Amino acid sequence: TMGAKSEPPRAQSLEGALPRGELLIAHDPNAGEVTEVRTLVVQSSLAELKAHGYYERYVKCIAAATREDLESRVAPGWIPVAMVVEHYQACEDMGLSNEELSAMGRSVGERLQSAALVTLAKKAREEDFDLWQIEAQFHRMWQRLYRGGSVQVIRLGLKEKQLEQRGYPMSRFRYYRQGTLTALTAIHSAVGVQITQARIEKHDPATCSVSARLPWA
Repeated sequence: TMGAKSEPPRAQSLEGALPRGELLIAHDPNAGEVTEVRTLVVQSSLAELKAHGYYERYVKCIAAATREDLESRVAPGWIPVAMVVEHYQACEDMGLSNEELSAMGRSVGERLQSAALVTLAKKAREEDFDLWQIEAQFHRMWQRLYRGGSVQVIRLGLKEKQLEQRGYPMSRFRYYRQGTLTALTAIHSAVGVQITQARIEKHDPATCSVSARLPWA
């Protein structure tokens, strides 16, 4: 009818239904799966394995040829996703606790934000701004770190959003899911946003998807 108020768009979740909210950034239906990952992501992960004393355990869980290839890739560039999946499989096989994964994720997040969010971090220090005003800029981080895959963002409330990765083969691993969640917390902190009680809601190995809820103070 004339003058009727339209409802905000809703997005498709892992199971077809999401809490009502405002769809800010929709999935790219043509994105496909991740095909390559920025070298920085894996090098940051390897550096933290060494810094936290897990490297020897990691060496026992991954093929020597794959490990040597990954460690040789020190110049900026991209790594085929199949090798990245082998890396995270080895990390998963170490059987680290949630506490150990959280410590690792925080450190990796700090490394990534320094490279991927320098401009936004500087802006956060100079201005008092609302995260929603820079969400699109923030979102471009995924394109800087991954080729392929899609990330959807839904605003659930004044200070809460839902983020869903689709087409990320690494999401089958608890190591990757938990580490990414903690890294996201650290990255948001770099722009002055303190995430509280971030959590993984669900993941679907069939679509290589993982959904997280991120509230902040």
